[in-house]
Amino acid sequence: MLDLFVTPLTTILITGYFSLTIFGPIFGFFETRLITGVQFLLSIPFGIGSAICGVFYAPIVVVDVQHMYHALKASLLGATGENAYMPIASAANVAQGAAALAYGIRSKDKKLRSIAFPASMSAFLGITEPAIFGVNLRFWRPFLAGILGGAAGGLVSGISHITSNAYGVTGIFGILITTDHSLSYLLMMAVSFLTAFLLTLLFCRNCPKDLFENDAKTPDLIVAAPLSGTLIPLENVSDEIFAKGTLGKGIAILPTSSHVLAPADGVVTTLSPTAHAIGLTLNSSIEILIHIGVDTEQLHEMGFAPLVQEGETVSLGQSLLLFDPT
Repeated sequence: MLDLFVTPLTTILITGYFSLTIFGPIFGFFETRLITGVQFLLSIPFGIGSAICGVFYAPIVVVDVQHMYHALKASLLGATGENAYMPIASAANVAQGAAALAYGIRSKDKKLRSIAFPASMSAFLGITEPAIFGVNLRFWRPFLAGILGGAAGGLVSGISHITSNAYGVTGIFGILITTDHSLSYLLMMAVSFLTAFLLTLLFCRNCPKDLFENDAKTPDLIVAAPLSGTLIPLENVSDEIFAKGTLGKGIAILPTSSHVLAPADGVVTTLSPTAHAIGLTLNSSIEILIHIGVDTEQLHEMGFAPLVQEGETVSLGQSLLLFDPT
């Protein structure tokens, strides 16, 4: 009872004290300097500073500190009544969405396409995390194309002096708070979209096929039976952990021998302390678990005689374990 009361209270008091007296002021100092730096960049003429801001927006999203820009936007609105950073954020978001869309179109992988298309739509509406983390960062080229698209859109925004009269919404619906610059805003999004989309197609033109075609035929992997016996479906095993596939797919064998053999070439990566199970990593990097019996860990090594050790390299047909079937 005391633990349930004292532990949370003490934790909050300690962390709250250090947050308010040490960490808060430190990060507040850096945040203020960063906001000052962004405001300086926005003041650079010919859209150059806005393009630089467009470059750094997506990487800042990756480290999840983009919310600090709410303070910047509020500061801009309070000082001038206009928010020049919001259109740049929109350009960066649209560009990442366009890159994810292009990569999805380029890909032959149905699973990747099912991620890329809705993620791109989310980015067009201002939420880029699904596109960035689900697609673009995984293959880095679309992420780079999105950064360049954000820079191109930021350049247009800076040259056209696009501003909004509020903050909190980006992407397509950002046009609702940029009504004084509607045509320029649409042009900015078009430039961001086309730049990122075309660069993604260009960057990925010579990408290895395995990045796009997971449905291509691969050589069949042949794994021999580890012992003689009658093959039965895994779901017929009385242990629910195996029957329900919790540990993965597999088969079950009613043994007629007491010799467990290596089903393929590989390395012994796991040998249970009770010697009733052996884990192998095959040369094809596939991991296999050979489990002898049900609830046999309770025998505490009785009836099991391992013939190999962890880390040992084994070959197809090599003896791994002897066990007493009785």
